[in-house]
Amino acid sequence: MPDYPSNISRAQFALIQPDLENFRKHTRPRRYDLYDVFNAILYSLTTGCQWRELPHDFPEWHFAQGRSARTSFVIVDAQSVKTTDLTKNSGYDGGKKISGIKRHMAVDINGLPQAILVTRANVSDRSGALAMFSLASQNLELVQHVMVDGGYTGNDFADQVKLILNAKTTVAKRNELHMFTV
Repeated sequence: MPDYPSNISRAQFALIQPDLENFRKHTRPRRYDLYDVFNAILYSLTTGCQWRELPHDFPEWHFAQGRSARTSFVIVDAQSVKTTDLTKNSGYDGGKKISGIKRHMAVDINGLPQAILVTRANVSDRSGALAMFSLASQNLELVQHVMVDGGYTGNDFADQVKLILNAKTTVAKRNELHMFTV
């Protein structure tokens, strides 16, 4: 492989290689040298080129295909936002004392949105999340686990999530956050 300015040396790579190796599930032999893949990522980040546009001496761009782009785990939360719109589109969130709208969002472990719903601020977090799941159920069909905060507690919510997405719900309580692992 040519020596690109973004490449790191094998000695530098040896320092991080054990950490990278530990992230991998050991299921089948690796087809590409991890050093080459890492340098390809650095090249893409440094130059801003798309993965498909990498020089041909890097591993093939489609080697990651076959993995689903959709996630099996989402984290759900809502945020009330002030608006100046005083029409029927805004509401009042009594808990946060905000007049406006509420954004309900489900994100994957990278923080990338998987489903979004905007409602009036007076819509509860639970109702908004269930409506969001219903509207985006096709996009969330692979979701097996939903994590929420204490605002979503209750067996009824978990049962509804099970009905809509066939997913398990976990409530992350503030005093237990340091114990949770994915």
